[in-house]
Amino acid sequence: MRQQKGFVFKTSGAWYVKYRENVSVKGKVERKLKTHRLADVNDYCRTQSQAERLATEFLRPFNEGKVTAHSSMSLSDFVERHWFPSLQSLRDATVYGYRQTWHDYMEKPFGKLPLRDIKRTDTVPYLRKLQQTGARVARSAKAVGSAIYSYANLLEIVEHNPFAGRLLPKHERTPQHATTLNEVAAQLAALKDKPQARAAIGLGYFAGLRPAEIRGVKWEDYDARMGLLMIRCSVWRTIENGTKTQDAEGLVPIKATLAQYLEDLRQHDQCPTEGFILRNENGGSMSLENMVRRTILPRLTAFNIPWYGFNSLRRGAGTILTAAAGDRGLASKGLLRHKTLTTTTAHYVKDVPEETSLAASKVDELFHNCYIKSLASTTK
Repeated sequence: MRQQKGFVFKTSGAWYVKYRENVSVKGKVERKLKTHRLADVNDYCRTQSQAERLATEFLRPFNEGKVTAHSSMSLSDFVERHWFPSLQSLRDATVYGYRQTWHDYMEKPFGKLPLRDIKRTDTVPYLRKLQQTGARVARSAKAVGSAIYSYANLLEIVEHNPFAGRLLPKHERTPQHATTLNEVAAQLAALKDKPQARAAIGLGYFAGLRPAEIRGVKWEDYDARMGLLMIRCSVWRTIENGTKTQDAEGLVPIKATLAQYLEDLRQHDQCPTEGFILRNENGGSMSLENMVRRTILPRLTAFNIPWYGFNSLRRGAGTILTAAAGDRGLASKGLLRHKTLTTTTAHYVKDVPEETSLAASKVDELFHNCYIKSLASTTK
């Protein structure tokens, strides 16, 4: 390729260079005449020869073939034409989260800029300002930006990643709540005449299921005689998927308390043998958000009982089972179906009071003791 020197000129107190560049326009490569501002006219760059040296340095990547035409496409074009289509193999909930983060936090500040022109001097100030809105929002934006550029690296469109590395100050994460045995006993006592809500809470606490797995369990996967429930699918919105990971598919034990809640629900729903255990009026998977809004929150609020969400039930399951087994998380790892013990101990096993750890050798018995007390308080 012919080496270009560009045309250096001075105007309005600054030095500029005109040069030609291959650019991507709606997926097609076109040769365009471009102008780039080199520097102000000052002691640092006062003469034509000084400006020409700056132009040579600026044009070096173009002359060495390190700048591709596709790297000139805007970040929005790359995301819409290349990155979003590459996400088809991911779970629908994951893709939805990526799209929301892109449209809410990334598209406006960076969308119109060429891929190759976005630098850390652009991303770091923005991410740190975004962190003032919320640390989680900033982490999500950084992760999405890094994923976009990693894919651009893979396609050999650009070589740098302005979102990679430690760009944000270390932030202490707020500890997430793990529902205690007393709390879940109070919740279930207050919902004693709501079989669907009791079954949902029981599946979260006693079986340790994720919210999407609670929505996905079916009667044909439940063996009441053996006390086993097969976890093989999950539901997000109206979409039925497999489990979150391959390791998440498997059997979980169903003990007496949860077995009774499931039997109560089966009788309430006229003894179905197949279909979703938690079903709506049309036979589809019940929305947990609707259940919380219409049933759980109104009832618990009336009794001044706190609600921490379904994920808190799963963390509580890991905590109480670890206390009962005294095995540093091995039993919880099996129930929660994590690939590694590190995930279980880092995120799902919370500290419990010593008296709870000592009493938790018989979780079912301890629960019934708590439940009887809670039931008495809700009937006063």
